[in-house]
Amino acid sequence: MLTQSDSMALLQYPFCKDVWMVLIPLCIERVGFGLVEGCVGPVLNYLAYQKDEAMVGALNGLFNAAINVGVTFGRLIIPLASLLNIILGRHG
Repeated sequence: MLTQSDSMALLQYPFCKDVWMVLIPLCIERVGFGLVEGCVGPVLNYLAYQKDEAMVGALNGLFNAAINVGVTFGRLIIPLASLLNIILGRHG
């Protein structure tokens, strides 16, 4: 099954001259996502255990919801913000 990043990569194929133009950004994205998911979750669990053990489930739910919202809407917002900067003439 294709994930959203895979389908975004498929949209890039007509504009790419070789496969590395698609694979390298995907690899960087997935490694970064894995690092964030693998590091932030245990730190939040540790902090929740220090405060109150009953908060762990709620904190994990909020963390997963935030990650899912970021993955879903972040890929839509970043290209739109870049396009807006180009339209307004703010090349960075």
